[in-house]
Amino acid sequence: MRKSAVFLFSIGAAALITACSSHEKQASTSESISETAEPTTEIVTEAVTETTSVTVTQPSETSFVKEVISISREDISDYYFDGETQTIGDDIHGYLEIPIEWEYEEPDAHKRAVMAYTDDEGNRIYMKNCDLIGWGLGIKDIDKLAEQYESMDKSCFNDAEIIKYELDGYSAYKLTYSALEAIQPVNYGDEYCTQWIFECEDGVNRSVGFSGSEDFIKTSDNIIKTYNLHN
Repeated sequence: MRKSAVFLFSIGAAALITACSSHEKQASTSESISETAEPTTEIVTEAVTETTSVTVTQPSETSFVKEVISISREDISDYYFDGETQTIGDDIHGYLEIPIEWEYEEPDAHKRAVMAYTDDEGNRIYMKNCDLIGWGLGIKDIDKLAEQYESMDKSCFNDAEIIKYELDGYSAYKLTYSALEAIQPVNYGDEYCTQWIFECEDGVNRSVGFSGSEDFIKTSDNIIKTYNLHN
């Protein structure tokens, strides 16, 4: 448990992919955004205190991915909560640092492969080992796995989108969607959702998901920066 100041910086989501790579935290940097891809993509944030250098490329028209963001590990800044934290997880699911007041959720029988935590406002964090649950049982390729998730989201939600990140040779996908704008009735309740799929160095894909209020989902972009395959 520790205390540190929260800071925000450009490419909030891009710096989230600390999972499944080096477990050493990187020192904060203060660099300018470098637009190096064709076509050029402008990245704008409010109240920018730190920025990173990224390359954004546009996939082919046949790709299910909206965009691909490449980022170097050297560009990742560290992050801590402004408050006490607890480290959750294990070698099966990976590890994550979350607020200390969040409580472990006992899984249902059919959710034994999911590790979940909740707060007193109904927000939820859950971690999966994709080799043990869902499509991951039969789909080991991360691109095909992400496409399967994207296909489901597109069929259920109006605002579903997916972005692929490349981090020093590692791949990760961020899927976002909202049950508030569902195309058809779903059992997610009135909430916003974000799910990350990581291609880990041990060959197993893992997933971290967040669901709850819109404000919580914005916070989750910082929480995910603490995820790592190793404790």
